Amino acid sequence: MSTKKLKYIMCLLVLNIFAANIIAQLPQIGSATLHAKIDNKTNFYDVMKEVELFYKSDNAKANIGNTAVGEFDNDYAKWKRWEYATKPYINPDGTFGNIQNALWSEFETSNNLIQNFSYTAASPTARTTPDWTFTGPFSSSYNISPPSGLNGLGRCDRIAFHPTDPNIIFIGTPNGGLWKTINGGTSWNCLTSFLPIAGVSGVVVDWSNPNNILILTGNGDDQFGTASPPGIFSSIGVFRSTDGGINWHKTTTPWPSTIGPAPFQLKQSPRFANRILMATSYGLYRSTNYGETWTTIYTVPCYDVDFVPGTDTVWIALGNTLSPIKRSTSGGNFFANVSFGAAANTPIPLAANRISLAVTNTNIAVNTELVYIFAGPVTGNGTFNGLYKTNSSGFISLQRNTPNLFDLNLSGGGSFNQSSYDNCIAVNPDLPNTILTGGAKIFKSIDGGGTIINGAGYSEDQVGNNLTKYVHGDIHDLAYNPLNNYLYAAGDGGISYSVDDGFTWANISTGLTTSMFYDIAGVESNQYAILGGLQDNGNKYRNTNSSDFIHIGAFDGFHGAISPSNPTRGYYSANQFFIRSGVLGASTGAVGINPVTAANQWAWKMNTDLLDGDFLYGSPQGTDSTFISFNAGTTWAEKHLGGGQNEIVHCPSDANRMYIMGGISLATNALRRSDNQGFTWTTNLLANPGIPSIIAQIPYDVQVSPNNSNLVFTCFAGFEAGNKVFLSGNAGANWVNISYNLPNIPILCLAIDNSDNVYAGTDFGVYVKLNGANTWYLFSNKLPRTRVNDLMINRTNGILYAATYGRGVWHTNVVNTPCSDAFYFVNGNVTGERFYEGGVIWSVANMDTMQGTKVTFKATDSIKLFNNFRASEGVEEFRAYIGPCGSNYPVLSRVNNNTSIDIKKIVLPTNEQDGNYPFGTIRIAAKDNILNILLNAKKAGNFKIRLSNENGEFIKTLYELPNAVINKNKLSLPIADMPKNFYYVHLLYNDTLVHYQQLDLSSITLDNLSR
Repeated sequence: MSTKKLKYIMCLLVLNIFAANIIAQLPQIGSATLHAKIDNKTNFYDVMKEVELFYKSDNAKANIGNTAVGEFDNDYAKWKRWEYATKPYINPDGTFGNIQNALWSEFETSNNLIQNFSYTAASPTARTTPDWTFTGPFSSSYNISPPSGLNGLGRCDRIAFHPTDPNIIFIGTPNGGLWKTINGGTSWNCLTSFLPIAGVSGVVVDWSNPNNILILTGNGDDQFGTASPPGIFSSIGVFRSTDGGINWHKTTTPWPSTIGPAPFQLKQSPRFANRILMATSYGLYRSTNYGETWTTIYTVPCYDVDFVPGTDTVWIALGNTLSPIKRSTSGGNFFANVSFGAAANTPIPLAANRISLAVTNTNIAVNTELVYIFAGPVTGNGTFNGLYKTNSSGFISLQRNTPNLFDLNLSGGGSFNQSSYDNCIAVNPDLPNTILTGGAKIFKSIDGGGTIINGAGYSEDQVGNNLTKYVHGDIHDLAYNPLNNYLYAAGDGGISYSVDDGFTWANISTGLTTSMFYDIAGVESNQYAILGGLQDNGNKYRNTNSSDFIHIGAFDGFHGAISPSNPTRGYYSANQFFIRSGVLGASTGAVGINPVTAANQWAWKMNTDLLDGDFLYGSPQGTDSTFISFNAGTTWAEKHLGGGQNEIVHCPSDANRMYIMGGISLATNALRRSDNQGFTWTTNLLANPGIPSIIAQIPYDVQVSPNNSNLVFTCFAGFEAGNKVFLSGNAGANWVNISYNLPNIPILCLAIDNSDNVYAGTDFGVYVKLNGANTWYLFSNKLPRTRVNDLMINRTNGILYAATYGRGVWHTNVVNTPCSDAFYFVNGNVTGERFYEGGVIWSVANMDTMQGTKVTFKATDSIKLFNNFRASEGVEEFRAYIGPCGSNYPVLSRVNNNTSIDIKKIVLPTNEQDGNYPFGTIRIAAKDNILNILLNAKKAGNFKIRLSNENGEFIKTLYELPNAVINKNKLSLPIADMPKNFYYVHLLYNDTLVHYQQLDLSSITLDNLSR
């Protein structure tokens, strides 16, 4: 793409840790023993096989211990996070794909931000794509008092400051772009929402012209080590804005291949504004024209770069060299080694896995400033590679290597180590003996490293629930603002600052909406209910129309489910824990319900039966099994049938049918169906005709039509062009490719609305294919470009939610819901079924009395029927009512014996008083020419069971139960004379449709109504 083309696009930036950067390296997590086994492997599954074997073994049990007792993330947790991040971007053979190039290709060919499309809905008027709106979390409240649980919003990696205004601060995030505040953190604004890349590992705000901003794309903190095999966190170079972040263009990249490095730092000379240094895993690069072109200085990894304040002197920290620390007085053009002095029996950072620097302008020797060197890894209980500093002899000497400054304990006496993931150090500009280090938590010294005290606690409990002493764990950057000496900390939970060198802290993350969601769950009876899991920020929940989400759990929160029969109850997973909450958002009542406990079981996927929330399914990463519970997880039965790690789906139109998708290797990835609530299962449906074998091993999601459980959609990750989304009309017996014009990027999730329109979530945005169409459209108006991990539809209200990995949760209306400002003037002779919805509707139409004329007007503001309007006797149905857009179709009321019901256009009423599934339910199964029906009356009243064809046309009444009491009723009806077609069975309560189920006599179902 040309520079000119990019230059005039608003808000276009940054790099998506999962969406735009492909290729860096394996993370340097764990011991040298593990890395000796994996460093030369180029296959994702081979790498993870070695990781799982290592952490199962006796010599690695200590590395798992902290998480096993619920303390904190550990090495294994970081590997599982890397596994989750990487899995969608592998090729069918397990090698690593190039997501960065794929996204840039789509960006160049998709007309950039032109995302509207027109379509014909139920009325004859064309509509345009609705906008996406931010849902949350804007803030995160605690669910208990005093607070506890590692509460945060989202990860932040880099900090930069305005040269003259201390209230203007810039924050770089790994998946949410570049953010800016002009009021010290009271409010935040993202400057880079719409490029297909959203990671920032370096920020320069030009001291000579603050409208000149540069960003180093990518996420180096998640990707660390050797150059092979590739990963997905790399950089595509530097982007530059000359108008304060409104417009951006991409500068040239100095590395020759399309595979970029892991990025670490971007720094500007304090004397010559055009001089920029870039530190990456490929080496150190220098520019003398604001990053437009680059010169290669070193080709070994460069971890940190820092200028001496007010000078053009610069210090760097290199890897894979006997002289890791170097100094230049020419702005990085030429460097000299800085030697370590003699220090018998003490380590020096020659084998460091990462080094960070804190540079002062205090001269302590000829050609030597006071510089601090913070080096990992951890070497034992209470010890690490070392905190070093320069001395008056011009050498670098060990200041101390105890306590362990990467530890999560207040004492630093443990062996916790993630020094390659978070490793930073800062020095007070006016007090050069005051330093703070960042690892899992913050440590501090006020005597140049002689003594160590606590700078902040990583958990609320650790600091006695005093939030002024708390900073969310995993510190990626520490920086003093030189204008006021305020200290800022960027970590996995957001941004905090201190005005007293870390003695007390205040969090300023509210509005910095960078939450990284793995998954969300909802419940049909409450359109606002969202239960989600976040990277390193636990599980969060809301049940009202609020952008504040309640924090209910710690660690990495993954998947969740809300009980449909008791919407106050929820289930969720965090790290390897499977948890049941008796009352979501309450301060007590959460209990662990793991079916089994093992180190390799992680990120439990779960779902409940659609009618009975105590009927629970769970499947973890790391084992190819699915577990079933009939009592909300109190006891479990294991089903060795293959995993449901990717998805567990129940069919709204057939309560007995479900699909699971998952696997732990290329050989075990599969999609299976059960027609009897999980008691028996089919073989792999992906092996059936229509799906090429080359992609059958990388499935990523499965979803089903809400109206017909035979209509199944599945999608694939990876990079097999033209093989993205497939459709089966016969429950997976064979498949049709409906990928059409989708780009060659991984499809991460699907959703199906009431009209069988299909939505696909990707790293580039959301696409939609209308029912019956053969074209996909970009459906992403105002949706930031970052990884869309999950899509969820509240069908009752026509709301589509998108859970992103970097920008929180967003929502929009499904495509068959028009905008509230639409105006319709309906005239002429109106025949057939018509539905008009808008802000204002006027009509002088004549409703035709021919059979089948059913017309509905629904407006948000007003409806006017003028004198010439006519709806005379003989019209089957005419309705006019006021209601908000997004409430979708009207609730059906007072059904006559022969009324036809199109279930695609009906909202079932809800029992709002207790929140239970409405009034009554039915389960049906056919066997031996007998129709078995289980009617569960949940409210006393008159029940009726009717039969219709698949178009909703009434056939006959099957059963009437007047004056029913709350009870389960088993019915058996002969169906030998019924044609073997597709039907719907309707349940009416007091002549109102309250539930329906499909009856497909063309296929065989098993009678399983004994529960």
